[in-house]
Amino acid sequence: MNKEALAARLRATFVSELEDQLRVMNADLLALEKQPTDAERLKSLFRVAHTLKGAARAAGVAPVEQACHALESLLARARDRHMTLGPAHFSLLFSAADA
Repeated sequence: MNKEALAARLRATFVSELEDQLRVMNADLLALEKQPTDAERLKSLFRVAHTLKGAARAAGVAPVEQACHALESLLARARDRHMTLGPAHFSLLFSAADA
């Protein structure tokens, strides 16, 4: 398999994984919006961001990789109880998922 074919295959796999992960992300965000300190939802969202960051890096989709890195940082702060997610955070998180 040549380099271009491999890159195309990685991007196709990334898009497929992206759709699945975004479903999880949206479900977790909706639940977390009602209970912003839910540790399991925060861990799940962090895993989604981490998984997508790695997949984006492998597929060469730098903007998604960078966005997911920023989401990881925000979610890690909430997960580690250094902050509580508020309305502005949820607006940002939902916007990122939509983008």
